[in-house]
Amino acid sequence: MKSEHHHVIFENEITHWWYVVRRALVHDIIKKFVGTRTDLDILDIGSGGGALVKELERYGNATGLDTSAESLAFCKARGVKDIRQGSATATGMPSLAYDIVTCLDVLEHLHDDVLAIREVKRVLRHDGTAIIFVPAFMFLWGITDEESLHYRRYRLPEIEAKFKNEGFTIKHKTYFNTLLFPLIATQRIIVRALSLRVTSEVAMRNRIMDTIFFRIFSFERTLLRFMSFPFGVSLMLIVTKNSDESVAKSAGGK
Repeated sequence: MKSEHHHVIFENEITHWWYVVRRALVHDIIKKFVGTRTDLDILDIGSGGGALVKELERYGNATGLDTSAESLAFCKARGVKDIRQGSATATGMPSLAYDIVTCLDVLEHLHDDVLAIREVKRVLRHDGTAIIFVPAFMFLWGITDEESLHYRRYRLPEIEAKFKNEGFTIKHKTYFNTLLFPLIATQRIIVRALSLRVTSEVAMRNRIMDTIFFRIFSFERTLLRFMSFPFGVSLMLIVTKNSDESVAKSAGGK
């Protein structure tokens, strides 16, 4: 990620509609798939400005991880208790150490995303839960992808297959940011077709649009508790690491 984009995230993630609702989705997922415990060990890979990992501290011990020294400084400024420097493919964390691993909009930054998936598997406890968000559909490629130094955007069958191949069970899968998909897709196609100069989608804000987008995305968040979407700007996977016993049973049944 370009250095200036770290600053944009830090300055906007507390109040920007996208980051606010995205964090709320993570809390919904934890409550639904893990519960409301306060003794969990959580690793947040790619902590960015630190807003999410700071909120995850309510569930127990939350450790943030990022490759960028700037991000580490931002996380400390947010008051994050435990922030470490490391990469998604080599976290430096002990094996079987975490009940939950969050990996939000990280895999697209990596040349070899499978190495990161294997690292998530290594640090997760048996039957642990990983929450994965990634951007969807290459035709939505835009300035955020450029500024964030992305390698790719995903389709759901592609990312699902990668996790299944590494021994994960898919507990839930869906596209999201669907209600705003037509507007975002149109905007990005026009910008690309006309070669318009846009420096940052995150920084392109005004109070009225923030409020409208927040309400639309919040309404979608409610819908996501009951349904999945067939397309969207992003997608999520909720996966569990198979226990040794369940893997053995599965292998024996083949």
